[in-house]
Formats: sequence, structure tokens, C-alpha cells
Amino acid sequence: MEIRRANKQEANKALEILKIGRRKMVEAGNHNQWDENYPSLLDVKRDIEEGSLYLVMEKEEILGAFTLLEGEDPSYKKIYGGSWLNEKDYLTLHRIASTGRKKKVLTYILAWTKEKTDNIRIDTHEDNTIMKHILEKNNFLECGLIRVADGSERIAYHWSKN
Repeated sequence: MEIRRANKQEANKALEILKIGRRKMVEAGNHNQWDENYPSLLDVKRDIEEGSLYLVMEKEEILGAFTLLEGEDPSYKKIYGGSWLNEKDYLTLHRIASTGRKKKVLTYILAWTKEKTDNIRIDTHEDNTIMKHILEKNNFLECGLIRVADGSERIAYHWSKN
């Protein structure tokens, strides 16, 4: 597997991966994290324009898609019921999905991101048991709760090399 930035011509393919991810979440009992309109083609196109949408590839096949943000995430300014491991610069992972045709795509994304930074923050819905399990298995610690743009709560996770 390899990871590279998505280009404008791949917007619809990336959206299809995210739709598969949405279906898989619902099938696993997570009905509330992403609704039928999120993520949207507009979200995908914006991420591509900002250079933050990445694809997980094997040869020419797209296996997964995710957003990697640099800088402070506004949703992470306030954390409730806990605290971040540190206040150092961090990368944020959002909107992660895979086709399901290959196992351990999320683990690969996490390992790849860990090579780029000493601090990663990520959040997920309490019903996303698969994501929570994989994060904890990869040494991410639950730090508290944050609120996303629509006001709903997410569990905040943080990995720090130190």
C-alpha cells in the first residue's frame, strides 16, 4: 500500500469510498456519525483544493480515503471531561474510510501519519466501536469529549510519541 494526495479528477472516486465507509458504519451499528449528506462532494472538493485529502492505493486501486489537517483544529480548542496529552503542534485525521477490500487500511494510515509527526489527534462517535478499538490498539489514548461543528459530541483521542 502507499498513500498519496488526491487530485481533482478523483473527487467522485473519493466520495464513493466515503459512501462505502458510511454504509459500513451503519451496518456496524453506528447510525449517527455521518448522515446521508456528509461527507459531501463539496467537502471532498474542498479537501482536495486544500491539499488535505489523501488516498490509500495499491497499484492503481483506491483502497481508502482520509483527510489530514495541519494546524489547530477549531473543534479541539475545548475538551470536556479530560485533557489533551500535551499542547504541542499536531496533525488531525478526519473522514477516514476504506472499501473493505483489504484489511488494516486504518492501521496503515495511522502508521504513515505517525512517521510525519509526534502528535496526532482524532475523534470519533461513541457508536463507532470499530474505530475506537483500532485507535486504542494503536496506542491512541481517550482524552475526553469535543464538540464538532454541528454541536454533537465526539470522543477525542490523542497519540503522542513522547
